[in-house]
Amino acid sequence: MSEEKGFSLEDFSIGLVSGLFAGAVIAVLLAPSSGEKTRQKLQDWATDTRQSTVELVDKAKVAFEKVLQKAETTLGFQEKGIKKKLEQIRTELERFDLSGSKNVSKTQ
Repeated sequence: MSEEKGFSLEDFSIGLVSGLFAGAVIAVLLAPSSGEKTRQKLQDWATDTRQSTVELVDKAKVAFEKVLQKAETTLGFQEKGIKKKLEQIRTELERFDLSGSKNVSKTQ
């Protein structure tokens, strides 16, 4: 009854963002600054984090679109290859009649 437990990229990402957020909050709270400076730091950090997140999401979308296009292209090539192979099989099968003797009229 041994089950292998792993974690997904989503779980890792959530943990990473949570850890970064917690670390930033603790760092700001423990920093020896005035309330006004601390609020400004938090606001700047939130703005930077938002911008970074938007850029990261945009990059992920572009990368996903590239992967999707590549997959569609690959599947298209595979489909053409399968169709070609099926045509070859059909041609070979047409060379023989049901009794198993060669049908010479179609091949010659």
